[in-house]
Amino acid sequence: MAGEQSFKAVVNDTDPKSGGKSFAMDITGANYNHFLGKKIGDSVDGMFVGDGDTTLNGYKLEITGGSDVTGRPMRP
Repeated sequence: MAGEQSFKAVVNDTDPKSGGKSFAMDITGANYNHFLGKKIGDSVDGMFVGDGDTTLNGYKLEITGGSDVTGRPMRP
């Protein structure tokens, strides 16, 4: 949709058994609101990351960084 707000999320799998892969995912629609006002160190339920059957339901995710649309980084 044109004009729809979204976040880009990079989710890292830190388990050495899986090789430490990273996955880029879009956060849009109703899920977008669950990330507003969050700070570094806050936790978010994985069900709000992804769409349809490709969510991370059952996982807790920690926000470790980010930037705004101009590239300004988040500060703790």
